[in-house]
Amino acid sequence: MVFAAMQAGCGYYFVGRGSVPYKEVRSICIGTFRNTTAEAGIENIFTKAAIAEFARGKWLQIDCSNPDVELQGKIKDYRIIPAFFTNEDNITGYQVSVVMEVFLVRKSTGDVLWKDTALSGTDSSTASEEILTAKSNEMDTVSRIAKTLMESLYNRLSQNF
Repeated sequence: MVFAAMQAGCGYYFVGRGSVPYKEVRSICIGTFRNTTAEAGIENIFTKAAIAEFARGKWLQIDCSNPDVELQGKIKDYRIIPAFFTNEDNITGYQVSVVMEVFLVRKSTGDVLWKDTALSGTDSSTASEEILTAKSNEMDTVSRIAKTLMESLYNRLSQNF
């Protein structure tokens, strides 16, 4: 089961609430998320999940030619640790965790309208003796985490505008 830390006090808030006219926001560009971890390529999984969620939701038009706002993200931490074992101490599964920060920036001014500096998710991945299968299982887990986090992110943003 995926767990996402998204409660008040977990690092997200609106910047300048009450003074910025959010009703003017109609379009969004979702830039490729940055990845400061050693796990190459996971930024693409999160970027694609964000694009898919915003396209599905239709709250904002996705437009990178002249957007009102840009969604920016950075993956800060990625961990995969053995979590499940047989009675003989053989690994049967891993816990995969991701921590990222996300910013909604007004393109015309560069002002940060909203941010979450501690967006995180965790899920489990099945171990395998086959290296390619194990990596595939791990990336499937990352995709589930990305989908869950981006769904929640979209819901939080659309409810506050």
